[in-house]
Amino acid sequence: MGYWYWRNLKKDWVINENTTNPFDLPEKGHVSALLVKLRTQNETYLGTYDDPHPVQRVTKLRILGNGNYEIVNVSGRQMHAMNFWDKGVMPKEGLCEIDTAEQEQYLYIMFGRYLGDPKFGMILEKFAAGVQFEETNNISTTYYVNNETKYTVYALMRKNPEPGLFNGGFLRKRNIITKDAASETQYPVKLPTLNKLRQIHIFSEPTYASGVLSTTIFTLVQYLWLSILSKEEYIIDNIKTDAWARFIHDFLGRLAHTQKRIYTQTGGGYHDTMIYEKRNSQAQNLMTNFGNIVGDATTDLTRFQRVYSYNHDGSELISRYVLLDTFGICLHGDIPLLLVDPMSDEPEWLDAAASKDVYVEVTEGSSSGNWYIVLDELQKTYPD
Repeated sequence: MGYWYWRNLKKDWVINENTTNPFDLPEKGHVSALLVKLRTQNETYLGTYDDPHPVQRVTKLRILGNGNYEIVNVSGRQMHAMNFWDKGVMPKEGLCEIDTAEQEQYLYIMFGRYLGDPKFGMILEKFAAGVQFEETNNISTTYYVNNETKYTVYALMRKNPEPGLFNGGFLRKRNIITKDAASETQYPVKLPTLNKLRQIHIFSEPTYASGVLSTTIFTLVQYLWLSILSKEEYIIDNIKTDAWARFIHDFLGRLAHTQKRIYTQTGGGYHDTMIYEKRNSQAQNLMTNFGNIVGDATTDLTRFQRVYSYNHDGSELISRYVLLDTFGICLHGDIPLLLVDPMSDEPEWLDAAASKDVYVEVTEGSSSGNWYIVLDELQKTYPD
C-alpha cells in the first residue's frame, strides 16, 4: 500500500549571497511538491530598506530537468503570490523588521494542484539526466547576518506508488516574458505553449525607492486583453486592470493578509506589506510606554505603510514595537487572468493547442517599471 511521506533534502542549507545555489534532487521517486523554508536573521533594522523579506531577495527560483528543461522558472515573489492564489490563504510567517530578529517564510513548489494530488505530479526517473533545484538571490550582509540565511527543503513523495499515479502529467510554472514598460498601447504577447493553462498571471511591478512607488500597478498595466484563435475571439476585451483585479479576487474569494512586527522611527519609516492594492493597515501597540499609534493616511492605500508613535502629550516617540496587520489584493502585484478555480480539473483549463495562438495584450500607462507573464501550465509528456 502506498503512502505520502516527507523527505528532508536539505537541512539548514547556508545560502551563498548574491549568487546561484544549486543542488540535485533524488534520482528516483514520485514528487508531489517541494516545501522550502527560508530562515534568516536581520543584520539591522529593516524599516528603512526596500525588499526586507527573504522571498523578495530570491531573484530566480528554478527546477531544471535534464540540465536545461525548465519545469519552474520564476522569482521568489512570483512563487509566493502563486502559492497564495492557489491555496486561497496566506501561510503563517515570521515577518519582522527588527534588528537581530529572525524571519521565516515558506514557498511551496507544487507539481500538482495541491499537496498529495494523485493525478498530477513529477516522476523523477523520467528525466534521464536528473532534476536540479536552483535558487539565485541578491541577499546582502547589509540586510541579513552573514551565513545566517538558511534553506530547509522537503519533498512530499509517495512510498510504493500505485500504478497510474501522476498519469496526468505535471504542472510547470514559467516566466515567459519580462517587459520593461515604455507606455505602449495594446502591446501583444503570443504565449509560447500548446499546453493546457491552469492560470495566466500578470505581475505589474512599478519601480520604487525608499518606500515610494513610481506609479500604481493599475497605471503601469492599464488595460487588458486575452484572445484566442489568433485574436478572432476575446476572453478579456479592453478591460481596465483595476476593475478586473478586484473582480477576479472577489470571484474566487482571494484576500491577501500579511502580519509583521515593526518598530517606529522618526518620519514613520516605511513598512513593506507586499500587498499592492490594500485597504488600510491595522496597528497594535506591543509596548506599555507610549500612548498612540498613527498610520499615515497618505500611505494607507499603498504597498508601503508609514507608522508613527506618540506620547500622550503629543511628542513623537521612536523605537516602539508595533504589530502591523494588512489585508488587500494583488500580492506582489499579481493579477491572474483566467476565471478558473485552482482546484478544478483540466477540462476547465484553457487549452492553448485547441485555442490556437493565445495572446495577452497590455496597454501601459507608465514607463516606470516592469511587468511579467507567468504561465501555470500542464505538461503531459516528459522530454527525451
